[in-house]
Amino acid sequence: MNYFFIILALIFIIYILKMIKMKNFSIKESIFWIAGAFGTMVFAIFPKLLDKIALKLSISYPPSLLFLVAIFFLLFINFRSTQKISKQNERIIELAQKCSILEFRIDKEMENK
Repeated sequence: MNYFFIILALIFIIYILKMIKMKNFSIKESIFWIAGAFGTMVFAIFPKLLDKIALKLSISYPPSLLFLVAIFFLLFINFRSTQKISKQNERIIELAQKCSILEFRIDKEMENK
């Protein structure tokens, strides 16, 4: 059992919960990070579990499985962030267009008076 990684994961979970409490992080987004921290704790508490899973997946070097899982986890988080940014960009364009239309209407009303 590796106490360093268990403590590190616990600190990370506490930090995420603190960020949620301060409303700097949404609960929806924090679920994936907390799941990642719990995954780290599971592998720290049961280090042989990584070996067994790697053996079942025919991966000869178990730490490479850990890197593979971490890479997929980060790619998933990156994909979700990119998806949200894309939606926000579309919404910004829509709001800018609506604002321009409203300004045009206001200017037109001011000219008519």
